[in-house]
Amino acid sequence: MQASEEPGGEDERLAEQIRLCAAGNKAAEVFLYRKLERPVRVSTVRFLRDEHPDRDDVIQETLIATLEYIRKKGGFEGDLVRFAVTIARNRCRNLLSARKRHPSISIEPLAEWIADQERSPLDLVEEKDIRRIIQDAIDKLDRICRFLLRAFYIEGRSIRAIQRKTGLKTVQGVYYRRSVCLDRVAGILRERLVR
Repeated sequence: MQASEEPGGEDERLAEQIRLCAAGNKAAEVFLYRKLERPVRVSTVRFLRDEHPDRDDVIQETLIATLEYIRKKGGFEGDLVRFAVTIARNRCRNLLSARKRHPSISIEPLAEWIADQERSPLDLVEEKDIRRIIQDAIDKLDRICRFLLRAFYIEGRSIRAIQRKTGLKTVQGVYYRRSVCLDRVAGILRERLVR
């Protein structure tokens, strides 16, 4: 009889941690996160390679989605590792497919903020030109500002993920940098409209 089949073996321990996680036990979440991290990472790297900028985000999002699934469903029956790896592979496929279909960044989520009359006179511009004008303004920003605005408003990344990716030391630093970037976009747009 193998160790995993013995009472109290690996399978039983995993099942117990899943039950605890479903009940909201944080230590069980940490245990499962660590248990799943390596296979999810290996699978993700096969798809996205080491140098892909979104690789670590896909790994973390997969692990969080797996734990949320357990909590939402009140448990899990089956091969949890295989389930998490499948989620990772699907996220990788979706990411690569989206990049092929949409090579440029959609700026639609920013349009409402920038078009606000208190911040910008864009209400004078016809709606069909807004997207092009906003994209031109964003293209003039530095790399970090372009990343921050895309991460916040288009990709919906978590503040911690943005903090890690940018190397900023605090969450407040990320929010401050976002504010600076938004002010720059607004300034570029105002200059364009005054011309």
